[in-house]
Amino acid sequence: MHAIRAIAQGRTYLDTAISANASPTGARARNRSRRTIAGALSARETDVLKMIALGYSMKRMAAALELSPGTLETYKTRAMMKLELESRADIVRFALKQGWLNER
Repeated sequence: MHAIRAIAQGRTYLDTAISANASPTGARARNRSRRTIAGALSARETDVLKMIALGYSMKRMAAALELSPGTLETYKTRAMMKLELESRADIVRFALKQGWLNER
């Protein structure tokens, strides 16, 4: 049931029997993979994630980008799935690692 719920919510699921044997190198590989995947984001997905990381609300982003909040939510969801991110905090951490928050 945990696996079904996780997948239904767009997350990944790793059985505890497997994750108990996972090595710390797996986390490093995952971080490298995220950096590589960042190049696979569309320009709009990247813009949306950057604005989220900077603290923009969906309403403010919608006005700035002249898009509906629903469209922005779609961009956000797609980008988060590609990067395997689960929360706004994950987006901020990812943005920091990419140097996006230093571009001002």
